[in-house]
Amino acid sequence: MLLMLNSVIKIDGEGNPAVPSSVLEVRNLAVLTENSVITSNANLGVYGQGMLTLTGPGDAIKGQRLSLSQFYNITVGPGSVLQAPLDDYESKNAYVESRTFL
Repeated sequence: MLLMLNSVIKIDGEGNPAVPSSVLEVRNLAVLTENSVITSNANLGVYGQGMLTLTGPGDAIKGQRLSLSQFYNITVGPGSVLQAPLDDYESKNAYVESRTFL
């Protein structure tokens, strides 16, 4: 289980061609709340076998390329962000409607 409360995980993959991607694997439950952020300046894969929940404003998962896989439920609350690519002006400023996918 990963529970992040007002926390930041920064993965620095820049400048190391031997590690083009970062992977974060979570079992059962991952919850980001109270302005928690997982970010990578390289490709980022987040894998789990349960639920992924971003609860509200300020919660984000960001990567140059972003892969979310194997979760059976992903909930992105109002004001939360899933963002890729990082250097694209339109994606940085896009409004994304919150939805729950089952």
